[in-house]
Amino acid sequence: MKNQGKRDHDRGFGHLPWFLLLALLGVLGLAVVINVMNAMSIRIAYPLDLEWMEGAILLHTQRVIDGKSLYTEPSVEHIAFAYTPLYMIVLGGLSAITGLSLKLGRLLSLFSLLGIFIIMGLSLFRSLNPRRKLLPLLLTCSLTAMAAGLFLGDFLFTGAWLDIVRNDTLYLFLVFLGLYLLVENGDTLSGSLFSGLFLALAFWTKQTAVVFILAAGLYQLFSSPRMLPWLVLSVATITL
Repeated sequence: MKNQGKRDHDRGFGHLPWFLLLALLGVLGLAVVINVMNAMSIRIAYPLDLEWMEGAILLHTQRVIDGKSLYTEPSVEHIAFAYTPLYMIVLGGLSAITGLSLKLGRLLSLFSLLGIFIIMGLSLFRSLNPRRKLLPLLLTCSLTAMAAGLFLGDFLFTGAWLDIVRNDTLYLFLVFLGLYLLVENGDTLSGSLFSGLFLALAFWTKQTAVVFILAAGLYQLFSSPRMLPWLVLSVATITL
């Protein structure tokens, strides 16, 4: 019994360096998140365009508010971006509450980014299943901070576009949400339908979501083929 207890004790301490390493990486990830989010909080109230498309996106949104078509023959007055319209529709709907502004568009992107982080945490929580155990729970928090830090680590190097008036961050949030529901609940009817719904909405936010829709269909074909028709039906109903 003593030898067994000693082996368990040694085995527990043998994992300690890994826990410390993961904790350190989690702290570093959290530091990146805090630093970038602090920069975003300053940028959000900047009164001028942070990127050349911001003002044009607001003009597109104003056309939605005014009931005008986005996709018309190019003219001096309006040339449509080659994007699907959901971001502008959502932004136009929110503007009924606060008025249309650069700040509102940036807030929409920022809340979409926070939604992505929540999905990361939920995915890790479901995968590690920490429940009430302290160490797995701390590990989940550390890995979530690492994932968020890696996601934001190239913020400046890729154009600093996550917090601006563009459709990209809302699009990524909808993709993350659709894929999360597929992986976690794709073997159920509701999971397949809601996964298809959010992936279809991602398509209507940015058409490159079609790549993720095809990947989701392939995943469903092998993981839960009997639910594939429901996923296809959900996507097709919204996109066609």
